[in-house]
Amino acid sequence: MGNIMTSLWTAVSGFTVSQNAINTTAHNLANIDTDGSTRQQVIIQDFHYNKIGQSTYSSMQTGLGAATQVVRQVRDEFYDKQYRTESGRLSFYDAQKQAILEIEDIMGELENSPFQESIQKLWNNIQELVKSPDDKTARASLAKNAEAFIQRAETIYKQLEQYQVNMNQQINDKVTQINGLGEKIAQLNEQITKVESGGVERANDLRDKRNLYIDQLSKLIDVKATEEFDGSVTIMAENVQFVTGTSSYSMSTVRVADGSDMVKPVWDHIKTDVFDMTREPSYEAGTNLGSLKGLIWARGNSSANYTNIPQKGDFATDADYQAAIDKYNLEIDSSVIRTTQAQFDTLIHGIVTAVNDILSPNVEAELADGTKIQILSPNAPMGMDGDKTQGTELFSRKSTSRYDKDSVIYMKNTGTAENPVYEECAETDAGAFRAYKYNEEDPSDKYTLYSLGEIEINKDILADYSKIPLSQSGGTGDFAYNGVAKALADIWNQPFSTLNPNVLKVNTFNEYYTAIWGDLATKGEKYIASAENQQIMVDNISTARQNVMGISSDEELANMIKYQHAYNAAARYFNVVDSMLEHLVTRL
Repeated sequence: MGNIMTSLWTAVSGFTVSQNAINTTAHNLANIDTDGSTRQQVIIQDFHYNKIGQSTYSSMQTGLGAATQVVRQVRDEFYDKQYRTESGRLSFYDAQKQAILEIEDIMGELENSPFQESIQKLWNNIQELVKSPDDKTARASLAKNAEAFIQRAETIYKQLEQYQVNMNQQINDKVTQINGLGEKIAQLNEQITKVESGGVERANDLRDKRNLYIDQLSKLIDVKATEEFDGSVTIMAENVQFVTGTSSYSMSTVRVADGSDMVKPVWDHIKTDVFDMTREPSYEAGTNLGSLKGLIWARGNSSANYTNIPQKGDFATDADYQAAIDKYNLEIDSSVIRTTQAQFDTLIHGIVTAVNDILSPNVEAELADGTKIQILSPNAPMGMDGDKTQGTELFSRKSTSRYDKDSVIYMKNTGTAENPVYEECAETDAGAFRAYKYNEEDPSDKYTLYSLGEIEINKDILADYSKIPLSQSGGTGDFAYNGVAKALADIWNQPFSTLNPNVLKVNTFNEYYTAIWGDLATKGEKYIASAENQQIMVDNISTARQNVMGISSDEELANMIKYQHAYNAAARYFNVVDSMLEHLVTRL
């Protein structure tokens, strides 16, 4: 009788495991379109064996049926890690790509209104002045087109700055998403550990949801997830503890610096920056991960101008120049927006100062104490106004005048007419003339720079176009003399500057503008190609990952039939044992 009852239990165990398998298969089918759902699989094991004797030819055991060992998730940890890493890298390159596309729109090259048209109009006006330097209409046209040139340049530069500031909202949104995902993962950790603490059940659906959140998190920031013995997951974000057990740590945004309009993410619990901005992201170091980092590196931490591109002549030693290049490569060249700002401002600064230096040239002079200064050349061109005004610059600084006209300094030429040497002297000395000290540009004070945001057309010229100085000082006053206008025209064909300290080709103004676009296009192609290649890689990994964890309706329906047959077999076995038991009971 005991063996009969044991047989009944064996049949019941078959019911139980088959029903569990059928339920699991049905669950898989029901979640076939659920985002993040993982295929679940029932692992069946022998329940127990009774020893009924001893024999060298037989184990002398009888089985007591089957049992469910575990309902496991079918996942591959290697594919999970690889997918998260490559998804983060794809998001990083996408952020860079979007920044370049936005810059192209701002510059106007894709809307048939390139900035180069403004440069060309300014050049055309100068050509007209070469033909007729005394033509007031040509002078007025020069002033107006110069004003339009600066206004267009200012608009582009301000839009680049505004785009940088607008990226703050994207950064804030991503920080909010990261914090929210961290909280959700910590909550799921708590739920999973409660369910699995008894060692009987696995919280597979909760694990699916947690894995989905980790996948989403990996697209925003570099993460490394490690499962602990209790089923919870510990997450490191940018090598800082982000989620541990049931707790998550948050980040927030603060201003990059006092007075800055830009923000950066910082960890609230350790009060440090989330990202190390002293190391440029790279594939080799595995630091080019996450859209948040991509946004910040594309934006940079401040706007840039021409002073951010080092010029070799500004440094005393090669070592100092190389240090400046290294800083440029880290802080400017790594940011597509700052690179464009610096290069564009360099072009405008070059054109503006080249024009001003012809219309209002400076010469070196020596003060009584031996100090070297720049003064307005006594041979500077003059205007055709009644006062024959000398040295009127076309482009002015909004906050700083070109010359310090409040200081009274007198100079005389102690050299020759061909090789003048100007030294400070008394007002009564023979040959003495009133000198005006040039207010030098100071890189530490943006208000002294001929830089976008601080440039305007000289108000005196806008009020009286005849003050544009196109006649040589000391001449007859014959304004048909076009030497100054020719000098203005010549600067467009003269070598201007290399695009950046990493290249050797020296460009003219037009070539420089073309080089800006070439550099932007090269970077665009680089990031677009990287994003496309990365997308292919992510798709391939995702496909391989889904082949393991994905739910196949055909496979699940086959499993459903198989487990249904197993259930029916257990039922027939139960009926046989039940009949045997009934026969024994009724016959006794």
